Amino acid sequence: MKKNRSLWVILFGIPALLILPVALIGSGVYSNGMIDVEVVEKSGSGCSIGIHMPAMIVPVAMRLMPQVTVDDMCMGMDPEAQQAIAIAQEVAGELTRLPDGVFVEVMDREDFITIEKRNGKLLIFVDTPEERVNISVPVRMIEQTLRAFDFQVI
Repeated sequence: MKKNRSLWVILFGIPALLILPVALIGSGVYSNGMIDVEVVEKSGSGCSIGIHMPAMIVPVAMRLMPQVTVDDMCMGMDPEAQQAIAIAQEVAGELTRLPDGVFVEVMDREDFITIEKRNGKLLIFVDTPEERVNISVPVRMIEQTLRAFDFQVI
């Protein structure tokens, strides 16, 4: 009987222990979404830069950052920057409650810009003769990150 138990642990227990952390991390990444930034230069070399990372990295990094560092960073800001962050905090809070839709759309002969919320993400698209920029950021992550700065709207 003991041999069967050992065999069961080897066949099922150890793989389960190895798979569980990966599944937990995967579920965290999936639920928080991804931050995607893509910049494509249209003129010259045609350079292309793409950054794709789990959104959960930003709030985790903010929590792991020593509070002294955040406080020092906040103290070094001028009052206008502090006011701008406080306003951004309020806007981010409201953004999570707004329905999906286009907030800004600018179109002229050469440039096209849109800022919209879709499926819980803030999407920014800029297309100019020089470059094309796509940014996708989960709205919840924006709010969590801005809440790390402890400013109030004056």
